[in-house]
Amino acid sequence: MTRDQAILCYNLFEGDRDSDVTIFSNKMLVSRKQHTCVVCREDIAPKTRVRAQTERDNDDKIVMTFYVCETCCSAIVELVLRGNDEPISTRAALGMGK
Repeated sequence: MTRDQAILCYNLFEGDRDSDVTIFSNKMLVSRKQHTCVVCREDIAPKTRVRAQTERDNDDKIVMTFYVCETCCSAIVELVLRGNDEPISTRAALGMGK
């Protein structure tokens, strides 16, 4: 499994949702503008390589794109490829505190 595959296979909202969603795209890309990381809630600068997942909430009929910063992507790799959940737990705790 490659680094990108590990990042993309990670379920961003495992157990956190009650609604039905349809994922339209889930890919690695270079951001064109500033975004907020869905995991740690930190700002993502333009021209940064990120994970972007676009989906529709089928209950509310809303389409949204969620971005994951480089640091959180590295933490996901630690979990998926090495079984170490400490880095992603630490990153998620940052987001919960904001």
